Amino acid sequence: ELFIRFFSIKYFIEKYDGNLKNSFDNTVRELNNNWFNLEDKIKEDSNNLNLAIKTTIDIFGSKESFSKYTNEGYQRNFNRAIFDIMCYYFSDNNIRTQALIKKTEIKSKFEELCLNNPDFLSSFEHTTKSIFNVSTRLSIWGNSIKEIIEIDFKIPTLTGNRIKLK
Repeated sequence: ELFIRFFSIKYFIEKYDGNLKNSFDNTVRELNNNWFNLEDKIKEDSNNLNLAIKTTIDIFGSKESFSKYTNEGYQRNFNRAIFDIMCYYFSDNNIRTQALIKKTEIKSKFEELCLNNPDFLSSFEHTTKSIFNVSTRLSIWGNSIKEIIEIDFKIPTLTGNRIKLK
């Protein structure tokens, strides 16, 4: 499921309509139907997914990665929505490289957002599959990373009732 989640967001975020099951089904169908054209890209992005996971662990630690931060510290529960935002951005080599250089700032910003940004926190606590919450967490986290690492990249943003890369 995590592998499909990653490719669904990475390749088809602008087609996401809030139905997670349909999104997963469409992702698998598209990738299977276009395997011969996309094989090298899928393999490269599979490797980038592994690097994104390693980067997240390097920044947050093995026990804290992909978990929500609270006043009591990191919860030990794996959170798929947090996995989504970390892997979406850290699968990009330029973002990953700069994030590792500024990993203290990245980790601190995530903790700050969890404690002080109710929209960010709500986006991975309640109705995580809604278009609003998917775009909220990707947009807030993407803008935060962009501010820290000071490089330009596209961020999924809610426009009307659809997610667009801007």
